Amino acid sequence: MLIEIRLSRERWYKMIDSMMLFLTSFFVITSLFFALLLFKGEGLKKEKKQSLAKLEPLLKEESALLERTSPAFALPEIEKSLFFLGKDKRPGVGEGLWLGIAGEKEALYHTGDKVFLSCFDEEKIDFSETPTPFWIEIGSVSNGSVQATFTSSYLDGEGGTLFKETKEVDLVEKRLSDRQKSDPLCKAIVSLKKVTCYGVDRFLETYGGAIFQDLKSKVRLDFEGGSSLHFVKGDEKFVWKEGKWVEAQEENLPLLWVEKVTKDSAKLLLFDEKGYLQETLDIPLEKASYALTKPGELFTGLRMRSKQSVLCKLSQHNMILRKGDFLLHGKNGWRNLQTPDEIKKYLCYHLSGELFVFDGIVGTKTGYLFTGHLFDEKRTSVQKIELPLADKKILKKIGKKNETIASLPSKPGVVKSLSKQPLEEEENIE
Repeated sequence: MLIEIRLSRERWYKMIDSMMLFLTSFFVITSLFFALLLFKGEGLKKEKKQSLAKLEPLLKEESALLERTSPAFALPEIEKSLFFLGKDKRPGVGEGLWLGIAGEKEALYHTGDKVFLSCFDEEKIDFSETPTPFWIEIGSVSNGSVQATFTSSYLDGEGGTLFKETKEVDLVEKRLSDRQKSDPLCKAIVSLKKVTCYGVDRFLETYGGAIFQDLKSKVRLDFEGGSSLHFVKGDEKFVWKEGKWVEAQEENLPLLWVEKVTKDSAKLLLFDEKGYLQETLDIPLEKASYALTKPGELFTGLRMRSKQSVLCKLSQHNMILRKGDFLLHGKNGWRNLQTPDEIKKYLCYHLSGELFVFDGIVGTKTGYLFTGHLFDEKRTSVQKIELPLADKKILKKIGKKNETIASLPSKPGVVKSLSKQPLEEEENIE
């Protein structure tokens, strides 16, 4: 029994030794296998790098060759769908160029801009806000077309240029007659058929003082028969908004540019909402005409009444005139503007007609003069009035004094109060 137990133990020991030997051999063989694989991988990487280094000059040469030769497909003929619509000639915009796609979309660009396009085929292209393989670079404008360079460039997976092709194209201008005028533009054109230009306001020039200094050298554009009057000197801009011309710089509205003003006319340029020039107008300045040109026939029977007033006959009516009086010639004859509100209305063009302003009585070495200024109805001309007062008895009683009326205190449209200079206490002469 004891002998059998010993034999069993020896058998187990041998089995364990065999297993340990097997495991050790398996581990050694596996380690050698993986070491061999690793060595071969490093060799392959090194070999690949060497191969790429040898191929790099060939790849560069192939890329250059692709740039010089046509690619597998030709560039779309975009000039069949992309048009030059015209220049945006509005002042201050620069050399803006409108491009359009088959009458569907329009976009404003400038010389030198890169315009990216989505090209599906020759008849389906679109403007793209993001970079694409297709773009044009805008060149110069001549003979009604835009010279541009069309480029197609494809990249490989690593950002290099796979191939690149360019060609010169001419984008032909589409005629203005082919574009339909908008309703606001049509109404703006009609309104300009009634525009009138008046010369410098001689009334403000004579009596405006420092307050009206910026208006004294400007002419007046009348768009609506006096209800829309604007002072201009050149380089002013107006837009057609809500049925009238207003001074503003808003986009997408018909624009009127007063390019320059001369002694004879005002040059106006009308642009549509896109900045295309539509009309050029030379508006002549209205000429003044006097119904009464002889002051001696206008004022008769002049006689000094005091230091500040005279008696006279005007249009067969006896009147007393005081220094600073405003006499307006309307439909019913001459009348004295009595209140500040009436003078304000005349100042703001709400009252019109020939106007005489009595400046006062001026002393000279030989006597006294009745002085004033006569303005035509549109205030574009002025005539200085000086008539002698020959009553020698009155000359002895009245001391020599030279006074003029005060300047007007405010501008048209913002007048808050307007009154004539207070009259001095009169010294009646019997």
